[in-house]
Order: sequence, then C-alpha cells, then structure tokens
Amino acid sequence: MTTRVGRLTLRVPQTRDGEFSTELFQRDQRSEQALVLALMEMVVNGVSTRKITQITEELCGTSFSKSTVSSLCKGLDPMIQNWNQRFLHEHVYPFVLVDANSSSASSLNNLNKELEQIENRLLEIQQLQDSIRKFLKRIHSR
Repeated sequence: MTTRVGRLTLRVPQTRDGEFSTELFQRDQRSEQALVLALMEMVVNGVSTRKITQITEELCGTSFSKSTVSSLCKGLDPMIQNWNQRFLHEHVYPFVLVDANSSSASSLNNLNKELEQIENRLLEIQQLQDSIRKFLKRIHSR
C-alpha cells in the first residue's frame, strides 16, 4: 500500500470462507491522515524538517525524508494564505486574543550590560592580538 508518507507492506489476512473486511484499511487511512496532520502541525509550529524526521523515526520506527515532509506541507501553503487573507469584518468576534513577547526594562538593561561586557572582552582580545603581532614582528626582524 502506498501512502502519502511512504510505501507500506501489508499482509492481508486469509479467512477460511474467503471473506475479508476492508475496515482495517479505513482505520489505517484515518491513522495515516492523523500522522500527516501531526507532521503539518509540527511544521506550522516551527519544528525543523530535520527534527520532524527524527521524531517520526523514533515514534513510527521509520524515517521520512526532509523532502517528503516538505512536500506534505506544501498543501498547507494555500490554507495558510487563505487564513492570512481572510476578511475579519464578516464575523463578530466577542474576544480578541493578542500574542506578544514582552521584556521588562530591567531585563533589557541586563542584556545591554552583558553586551557591553562582551564588547569590552572583544576589544581586549583585539588589543592582545595586536600586541602579539608586534612582538612576533620584533622577534622575526632580529
């Protein structure tokens, strides 16, 4: 059986009276759709294709190439584009949720202090490199 996530080898059970129910395939098809949706959700949430490959290999016992993950998620592009371009005035929204990052002034000050320290260290390293170059030139010129 070939699915969107790769080729699967299925062993079809044999019954004495020759009857076989395809419910198994319907159940597997739903599982395959759930797996594809999970892969797409990982991509939407910013998980790298390399990490998705590792996760699916660990969970499913088989790996999916980065290109397979990418091709599965190409179907997301039109849906995301439609979502981003939808008109908000067509519906009434009783609540608006806003997602944002915030930083306190003290944490920004701490960050600035750390950057200053790094800058000072870089200047010290440059000065040390200059001193070493001068020293090596003096030794070499003798």
